[in-house]
Amino acid sequence: MVDTAVAADSNHADPRRACLATPDDAMRSNSAIPRMNLESLRFWYLRRVVATMLGAIGLRRSRRLAEALGRGVHDLATPGRRYAHERLQRAAGPGLSDAQRDAIIRSTYEHIGRFWVETLFLRRRFCASNWRRWVRVTDAADWLCRPDRSRGAVLATCYYGNPAVAAAALGQLLRPVHVLVDLIDSSPGGAWQRELYRVPYVRLIRVQEASQRLPDALSSGASVMLMVEHRRPRGVGVERTFLGEPGPYHATAGRLQQWFDVPIVPALCHRRGGDFEFELWLGTPVRDADAIRATAAAMQQLEAQVMMRPQQYLWNVSPMGTVEPEITGTGTGSVESPRTR
Repeated sequence: MVDTAVAADSNHADPRRACLATPDDAMRSNSAIPRMNLESLRFWYLRRVVATMLGAIGLRRSRRLAEALGRGVHDLATPGRRYAHERLQRAAGPGLSDAQRDAIIRSTYEHIGRFWVETLFLRRRFCASNWRRWVRVTDAADWLCRPDRSRGAVLATCYYGNPAVAAAALGQLLRPVHVLVDLIDSSPGGAWQRELYRVPYVRLIRVQEASQRLPDALSSGASVMLMVEHRRPRGVGVERTFLGEPGPYHATAGRLQQWFDVPIVPALCHRRGGDFEFELWLGTPVRDADAIRATAAAMQQLEAQVMMRPQQYLWNVSPMGTVEPEITGTGTGSVESPRTR
């Protein structure tokens, strides 16, 4: 999950102020015109021309078109498709036949197409007061429902279902939710990420800003959402296999719950039967004095949920090369990006 460079405003100059920005502030800062390099022009065309056309024909027709495009990419037999087959085979073991595995991977590519179309309709769905019409919340943990809750949580997720819808729904429930993202400059995919989270009550935290803004958010009682399937390039981490890929994985979620006395809550959002119909699943809160063990427990819950609907997981995405901050000390300045090491 990536992002593109945008013009910075006064909210970005002060991380503490950025944590308290209003939805309108976030939308104004997120809608700045990107630099007009080649990659930005591609995104600008995609957002202003293609997205406008899809919005005009409606969600159902857009979804059918996106699924057809996804099947077309699948049929190209790319290296990504071969990797997806291999990873699914490792995750599921001998329990799936070749035909079943082929069907799941084909559905995965359709899922990718639907994901991008749903992104175009995300903001209008969550600007309305009836967002629960589109998202059903199940298995809500006690920490979320307590009226006297003074502490937030570390919301652990992975590349399953629609993470953008999960962030939007959690933003409505928690008001706000802070989402840790790796905003890579001058990338067409990066610009899409800013589009994903241009919804009320969602605050982006760049990896580069995480050392100050993560402690600020959690200390103020807010919640933070992050991916837990990012693998460490080196060093000690969570030594386990997650959906067919061995570790070590970052233990950032466990360190945050340990340092700020908040639970890790697994969170996923899977697609239901109809167009733009989702279910937000919240798992059992995890607390453990050992950061690695706590992270592993949250990952175990996520893995079990993914394997219930494997066609909605991005099997063609490798955890290698992704970035997640690492806790290296207490307080401000305690989070370090592997890129800077």
